[in-house]
Amino acid sequence: PWRAAEMRDLFRRPCLRLCGICPQTVKLRGSNLRTPQHAADDLNSLREVISDPSKASLMAEALSALGKKRILVVWGEDGLDEISITTQTHCWLVEPNNVEHFTVGPKDFGLSPQPFSAIEGGDKERNGIIFEDVLSGREYSPYSQHVAMNAAAALFVCGKAESLSAGYGKAEALLR
Repeated sequence: PWRAAEMRDLFRRPCLRLCGICPQTVKLRGSNLRTPQHAADDLNSLREVISDPSKASLMAEALSALGKKRILVVWGEDGLDEISITTQTHCWLVEPNNVEHFTVGPKDFGLSPQPFSAIEGGDKERNGIIFEDVLSGREYSPYSQHVAMNAAAALFVCGKAESLSAGYGKAEALLR
């Protein structure tokens, strides 16, 4: 079975540390609503993951009203709570008193959409191998492309890249 949380945590934490961001995030899953204040209030930026698209805009507006400096709320049309290599992803760029909605897809990163099976994980051992292969540059595959897409979001949000596509270029270069 695919273990999204294990895979995401393996890749998200190093990317956030690269940007100097505490690796905490707020998750909005079904009725398990945690208040935006639960996110570390001292964070200047983070990538917000949403698994319920009907709540994404509400979360973005709440974070903006709280004066958060720069946050990217994301929801993939395939149900992933991260930028997806399989389809379009809805993004809400949150800044104080401003929320901008846009969509991105694999083609915006110069990639072809991949089937969901191309990014499936496995047990801890398999995920560990994937993790090591991606970070060592031994594997250039949908795994590494997917990681680079999400690292691009972190680089963009924390000001290390001018755009998502520029962030992708930087992340991809680091992974090769």
